[in-house]
Amino acid sequence: MFDYKLLEALATVVETRGFEKASEELYITQSAVSQRVKLLEEQSGQILITRQNPPIPTDAGKKLIKHYNQVKLLETEFLGDVQNDEDHSYSKIKIGINADSLSMWFLTAIRPFLEREKILIDLIVDDQDETKNLLKNGEVSGCISSSPLPVQGCSVTHIGKIDYLMVCTKDFFKTRFDNQFTIDKISVVPAVLYNTKDNIHSKYLEILFNKKKLQFPAHYVPSIEKYLEMITMELAYGVVHSSQFDENNNNGSLIEMTNMRYSVDLYWHRWNIHSEIFDEFNRTIIEDGKKLLQESL
Repeated sequence: MFDYKLLEALATVVETRGFEKASEELYITQSAVSQRVKLLEEQSGQILITRQNPPIPTDAGKKLIKHYNQVKLLETEFLGDVQNDEDHSYSKIKIGINADSLSMWFLTAIRPFLEREKILIDLIVDDQDETKNLLKNGEVSGCISSSPLPVQGCSVTHIGKIDYLMVCTKDFFKTRFDNQFTIDKISVVPAVLYNTKDNIHSKYLEILFNKKKLQFPAHYVPSIEKYLEMITMELAYGVVHSSQFDENNNNGSLIEMTNMRYSVDLYWHRWNIHSEIFDEFNRTIIEDGKKLLQESL
């Protein structure tokens, strides 16, 4: 059996992306953190982390971190049973989520849960095609993903879909596209994407024009609010989800550039670790998430 403090040191180094920050988080010296990780490697007989910036866990390290996080999750249930109502300590649940779900429905869905439980959420935002890797590596206990395929040791539930549409301002469409959305125009008119992992724009174009690997110039703006502002300021065109379009088009300045809508199905993945509080958290996401996503269509 591994020493719990050693596992904690390894997980914290990876989570905080460095030995110095891990020492601050654990309230011990940087040397002590390094010694704990080294001792854990000696006990396991394997290198668990690459000494680079930031440190990257090896496959063996990922397995140990996953084990540690699963133990922490079960600990949440135990602490909830033994703590009295006057105890102000909180437990943490880590979740992988895509930016659009976070902006649309997620916080509304889990608000009642957070109001009644002593739980803190730690959200890692990534593209919906990438969040499952966080679960696979043991970095989170659940995630919102576009993939229907379950990770080993996890279950998956379909919770709904998000509709996306291509938009810009009326004037932008007139001056930059001559009111015609064509392949020739997209090769020279700048688009806006959330980040380099954002492939919804590319998939939309591939389906619309029935052609793969279309090239187009693009700004990268990793902020939901500023992403939309790039479009309203007539600096770019881009893909937005339908509720975002409805909420931000009171003056009618934004238009749909085509009559096509691209739907992305969303799935909730979770570890198959059962505790009363984690199961309740999952029921909240599935039931309220389904309801909110249905209402957004």
